[in-house]
Order: sequence, then C-alpha cells, then structure tokens
Amino acid sequence: MAQIMSINRGLTMPIRPRHLAEEIFRPYYEILYDCVVAGLGDYPKEYSRVASKHRANTKRSIVRDHIVDRLRKNFIDTKIRVREKYGTTYFGFGGHFRMIVRKLNENQRVALNSTQLAFDIQYNDDTPPLGHLFAGTTSVYLGYFLTDDPENPDVFIVCPDGVRNAWDISILPPAKKSGEVHEFPLPPGPPSDDDLVRIPEQLPSRERNE
Repeated sequence: MAQIMSINRGLTMPIRPRHLAEEIFRPYYEILYDCVVAGLGDYPKEYSRVASKHRANTKRSIVRDHIVDRLRKNFIDTKIRVREKYGTTYFGFGGHFRMIVRKLNENQRVALNSTQLAFDIQYNDDTPPLGHLFAGTTSVYLGYFLTDDPENPDVFIVCPDGVRNAWDISILPPAKKSGEVHEFPLPPGPPSDDDLVRIPEQLPSRERNE
C-alpha cells in the first residue's frame, strides 16, 4: 500500500495555517453545524424501517449524502464553489480550501477507504483536478463525531496531513438567535381575599357629630 501511494501520489498542496481557516470559515460556522445536525437527523426520520438492514458504511454514506445535500442548498446564493468528481463532492472556499464531508472517530481521524482518491485527499494531493478555482487548494474535512446525545454531535474542520492531522477547529453549536421565542413567567394573578388590606368605613362628619 505504501509503495502504491508513493508511486501514484500527485503534487502535494500547501497546508495553510489554522488562523487562515478560522478567518475564512467563521462566517459559515452556523451553516456547517446546522447542516451536520440536520443531516444526521434525516437518517432516523427517513430510514427507520430499514435502518437495521444497512451496514455501518452504508449508513455513513447516506448520512454524508444528506449533509452534502443540505450544504448545497445553503450555498446556492453564496460564493462557495461546488464540484462533483468520482462520487465525492468538494466545496471550494475562496481559492484557499476544498472541503469534503466525512465521519470522524474519537481521535478526529477519518476512516479511509482503500482507494487512491481517499489517500490523495488524506495526503493533500491536488487530485483529482477540479479546475482553476480549486487549483492549489488545501483539503479539509467537515467532520463529525457522534456523542451520547445524537442531537449534539461534535463537529470539526480537520486538515489532514498524511498519517496525522495538521490542525483542527471545533465548531460549537450556534448561540440563540435574537428572533427566538423566549418563555417568560406569567404576571401574578389578582390577590386573594386573604392578601387584601381592609380599611374600615368612616361615616360622614355630620353623622359622627349626631
């Protein structure tokens, strides 16, 4: 395997620094997180009757397809470029990064398929060619790791660099939006008879004098 990789690997791309990735991806953190969570939720909703028949890698591929589909729809009116090549969808960010959706393990590593394409992405090679808008871009994974709470996965942007990761960025759940409905306590009701302070009635001054 190592010998095949050393023969067929293409031009290695530069590993761009973490701070540049934070600057470029930060405006999209909320979209990225929400698409991962929604894509994960699509699986139990749409495949509950046949989920037991799916192999683990089949389920992983289905979930990835749903996440990718949601990303596509959210990026329609943006400057994010989308390319499909050999069954893999790439999202191009500003001529600096190409992003691929993958499931991670607890060590923030990707379970690689035994294909040359998977190794090329892991080693940040410029293959397959995706056109001049993607040329020289650094590969990163939009990755997720399932936790005990299926509605709150751990979501990361991970930059692969061969047998290790160069860096990773944790994407936290978005904060509450200003348009969300907040519940406030109801105002107190009218006081009960026991809480009322009673003032004794006073007769008019003429009646008191008589």
